[in-house]
Amino acid sequence: AHEDLAEARREAVDAHQEAVSDAEWQSFKNQTNAQIDANQALISELRKKKRKADNEMTEEAFKAHIDELQQQNAQLRERLNDYEKNRGDWGRFKAAYNNSMDELKQSLEDMRR
Repeated sequence: AHEDLAEARREAVDAHQEAVSDAEWQSFKNQTNAQIDANQALISELRKKKRKADNEMTEEAFKAHIDELQQQNAQLRERLNDYEKNRGDWGRFKAAYNNSMDELKQSLEDMRR
């Protein structure tokens, strides 16, 4: 009976940790999807905008860079969806994902100037 109680406690702790993890995942996913949507709105804004005269890029390079940023944004959403299907090392995924998101946001802000 004592072993059964200990096992039940371990299972309860595991279930609690999993639930907390699911809650953290859902929060992360919601925040990240909102940021991806905001990135897409900014990309759409950049597509309508003309290259500034002081920008060293040609108009073609400017458009190509916007296309590249849109592709990166789509890849972020794809990575998020892939992780949801095949959860792995959360710490490593979150750090790498946040780094990629920060780089994209910085690139979008640089294009906006």
